[in-house]
Amino acid sequence: VQMAVEPLKSASQFLGTPAIGEHIEADGHIRTYMLFNPSHEDPVLKNGAPVTSLAAAVVASFTDKTLDQVLQENPPQRYDLPIFNYRKSVDWPKHDDGGVKETYYSPYRTISLRDVISGKLSKAQKAALQGSAVLVGSISTGYFDHYPGPFNPHTPGPEFHLLAIDNVINGDALKAPLNLLIVLL
Repeated sequence: VQMAVEPLKSASQFLGTPAIGEHIEADGHIRTYMLFNPSHEDPVLKNGAPVTSLAAAVVASFTDKTLDQVLQENPPQRYDLPIFNYRKSVDWPKHDDGGVKETYYSPYRTISLRDVISGKLSKAQKAALQGSAVLVGSISTGYFDHYPGPFNPHTPGPEFHLLAIDNVINGDALKAPLNLLIVLL
């Protein structure tokens, strides 16, 4: 785990790692998530605390909870990990400025950083940002941070983090049936 640069570290409420590599299955899909990884010690919290994920840091911040509270509610597990409850994707405008009507297919609204920096946000985009959890990440297909998903064969990495956040906040992640139940059936 590599520590964030000092200006980012000192300005952050919480720090979490965006690494999801441990969840890539043999077929290239990502189906599970873990908010805290007990394989490594968190470099900020120390004292043997498991590494905080980006999703856990966002959940804590968005819900006004401490990391300890989020950890207590979502203890790290090696087995029986939460399974993503995928959301159906819809077409969102890439740029909501009345120009070219390119769209982006995703369950989550995507707003171009270029539009934010240039101040060209529509009223709908500004309203969508109010009270929202916002992740800044690349969805560019050339970035190679894409994995197969049920609705998009090239799902960008940031969507998996958003999905974990969404599932935790809504409390509707899926659980695998017990192996014994499968054998009995």
